[in-house]
Amino acid sequence: MKIDRRTAIKTAAVGVGSLAITPEFLRAADGKKLFGEGFANLETLTTGEWWKRPGNNGKPAPRGRKGAPPSMNVPRDQVVAFAMYTHQGGVLKLSAQFFPLKPGEKREARLELMLPGQKKWSVAARTEVHYPGWDAHFRIEDWDNTNDVKYRVCHGEKAKFEGLIRRDPVDPRRRVRTPSVRERFARRLGVRARDVIVSEASAGVWRERLARRRRAREMARRRAARHKRRRLRATDEAPPDALAARIANEARRLALSAVPASSS
Repeated sequence: MKIDRRTAIKTAAVGVGSLAITPEFLRAADGKKLFGEGFANLETLTTGEWWKRPGNNGKPAPRGRKGAPPSMNVPRDQVVAFAMYTHQGGVLKLSAQFFPLKPGEKREARLELMLPGQKKWSVAARTEVHYPGWDAHFRIEDWDNTNDVKYRVCHGEKAKFEGLIRRDPVDPRRRVRTPSVRERFARRLGVRARDVIVSEASAGVWRERLARRRRAREMARRRAARHKRRRLRATDEAPPDALAARIANEARRLALSAVPASSS
């Protein structure tokens, strides 16, 4: 069968359409269809039937490998690995990373807060634990950033990760000692140094600029020292008038002392 350009394009379009993946297909129960034995070079430590993989099932890694990754099959009350947050403009965004979940375990995470003045935890939001990344994302509107708030990300009845959401440090009386790169960057922007986060690339550029300025000042100091030495040498070669007059007077005195006194 002869295939021309148009037939090839239509065939490719049909093939791409057949690759559409539904959300249900990405769940762990169907993960072995996407990450199966036919894809041995893909990541299998946390996808598909991950709990059966060497290293996760309590058996040593094959071929005596010593650099085997850590086991993902952690105790079920420790499946919440960590969380990170940021808040700005009255919006709190918090992301949590989970260890892989097993079939039958609930794919839901809870964000609980202990607000100022309260002594009990209250559920602020619920969200889905995504597969295959095993992450959960929360977004809280109308966030009050004037107080420190305790939080915890929970899964099931026992698994949790606790932390503290700190208030926005806007107190003008609070003094913060910051690196010179950040201070110079903040001074140029006209803001406070503690409100500036300098990336490593920007910090490198500023360090190079500071180094160039220091080298320029050192070169200027050396030039001034050279000019001073030249002036001193010129002064030694051509004495000032006062020194010349003193030398002339001393020569005249010696000449007069050498003349014999006349007899009376």
